[in-house]
Amino acid sequence: MKKYIYIFLLLGISILIIIGVAYGPTLLRGKKNKTPEETLNEYINAHQSEAKDKKNMMDLFIDASVSSNDKTQLILFYQSHPEAFDNKEEATIMLLEALLDSGNTETFDRLRKKWKGKETLEQSWLVLDAENLIKRNRREGAINLLESKEYDGPEDTVRLLRLAFYTVNSNPKKALEYLTTAIAKDPQNPDINLYRAKLLESINMPELALSDYMTAIQKAPKNLYFQDQLAEFFKRRGSFLQSLEVWKEALENNSDEFLWLKTFFWNRVIAPIDYDWKASIPSQGFLTPLLDYLSNLKDDEFWDDETFNDVPDGQKYLRAEQATFWLRLLQMLKDGEKQQALGMLQTNPFKDKSWSPQLERMLMQILNYQVNKSFDFSLLLQKSNPLARQSRFSKQLTSIIERRHNNPSYQLPADVYALLNSDYAYTAALLSEGWFEAALDMRTTIGIPKDLPDWIYYGLTEAIRQNRGGMEALKFATAQNPTPPLELLNAEIMISENSQDAALEILSKLKDKEDEVGIRAGWLMGLVYLSKNQPQQAEEIISNNAQLANNILGKELLAKIALSKGDASKASEIYESIQDDSVEAKSFLAEKAFNEKNWKRAKELTVDLLKKYPNNPTFKENYSKIEEEIKKSHEED
Repeated sequence: MKKYIYIFLLLGISILIIIGVAYGPTLLRGKKNKTPEETLNEYINAHQSEAKDKKNMMDLFIDASVSSNDKTQLILFYQSHPEAFDNKEEATIMLLEALLDSGNTETFDRLRKKWKGKETLEQSWLVLDAENLIKRNRREGAINLLESKEYDGPEDTVRLLRLAFYTVNSNPKKALEYLTTAIAKDPQNPDINLYRAKLLESINMPELALSDYMTAIQKAPKNLYFQDQLAEFFKRRGSFLQSLEVWKEALENNSDEFLWLKTFFWNRVIAPIDYDWKASIPSQGFLTPLLDYLSNLKDDEFWDDETFNDVPDGQKYLRAEQATFWLRLLQMLKDGEKQQALGMLQTNPFKDKSWSPQLERMLMQILNYQVNKSFDFSLLLQKSNPLARQSRFSKQLTSIIERRHNNPSYQLPADVYALLNSDYAYTAALLSEGWFEAALDMRTTIGIPKDLPDWIYYGLTEAIRQNRGGMEALKFATAQNPTPPLELLNAEIMISENSQDAALEILSKLKDKEDEVGIRAGWLMGLVYLSKNQPQQAEEIISNNAQLANNILGKELLAKIALSKGDASKASEIYESIQDDSVEAKSFLAEKAFNEKNWKRAKELTVDLLKKYPNNPTFKENYSKIEEEIKKSHEED
């Protein structure tokens, strides 16, 4: 029985796999207060030409319920016509699933017993019986039952997915094995790759997860859901620009109004993308009036209540579309409507499926502090999504609130106190979440205070650089109080803007610092000198900086210097010593082995690189070339 579509949900490292047909419009719904018998009779009277007798009509009713996955309707009909299911195996299985879900074990047991020995849909009964054991807290029994059978090809997919679902919490490695076997048996099924991607992501194997997300798209290139899941993956990893690229590409190839809204929203809060929003609005969609409204907002507006009043039946969009919630909230924050913004957050209708629970919590704490002069300690009890990044500001704010909760007399650090009492508190929350464009638009024209945490100025410089360009970022940064991290960032921007001499002047003042800033400053100086064809100066930087000399960056730089002097032997020696910790070293040595026709060594190193970066096109191409050479050498032998 091939009636399943896979739906996947990850919470923590849990995977929820629901197997059933996709919900579609229900063919037959009883009117309120009418029994299934009355509803059926009405249906018979209206469709006499479709059935000669009541039994045939019952069959039509059951088949319609199965095709539309209406389990509630099946339960109601079974209560009045149990005999109609006597020879309806597929419908009975769906009915039994519904009885399990509703906790009606007594009826389940009675009906299941009735079908014992009559089963023909073996795989479906196996999965049902395993789920029955799960509902009765017999997980090991369910696993043993599923492992007692095995099927050929795609017919085994459901069993393997269930096994992965049942073992993921206790044994993620075993769950991965089940999914890998499922892919081998059902190689054209992209859903399995999606499930495995989410599992790999949950156990902190992002590169392998990315490979499966992309494989799912390759198998189903027109599936918008898979593309959206890849974009969401990038967003969870903090790669916001890559998310936007995926959404934009999907939108360019699909005139989908919901994708339009989502892409527009993230373009508005992360970074503007070059796209003709007005020209791409679907002409007659459910969202068309809303999309027209959004496309006509001014560049510095998130929302405009006055013009929104002209949107036909606009309230339905506020109830249905989360983008409207965030855009309205951002406009309230920008306008200083703190009480209204706090009220919106407290009554957020999208809280259970929030696009950014962490940002919500930060803004609620900030607004509570500004409006009520206190924090909401109940928010400390809320669990965060383990897949999501926890930002620096979120960690700091949570730590401070916990201290205040445990010690009411605890005094906030001066810079945090200044931040929370300024409108830049919203900017800080948005910056830490990666919503750079929203953070930049939230700034006031008065100017930024000078007593905020140092990372605010650094974060704003990064945001301006990304969304407005390097020169604008330098203009902002040089007007702030200089700190070593900000100065280092200024130097990096100068290098990217071809102002190398100005960058060297700054870096020379930072290179002797005994921390990460000093290491990176020395490394950047070395790279600049190498680009100027001055390897001796680059070497002196390393010899005078023990921290850099003992760091992977310093050793990689020494290898580059050796190569610039034509000393490939010394470069190889250095790279050999750091190959386990350096991708650059491993890449160099793989290329060296290839050129020396040491195919075995080249393949080993390239496989190691692909394990860490399975989607790197260069590594993949190199691997193919190595395989070709190995094949040629075997043919020659």
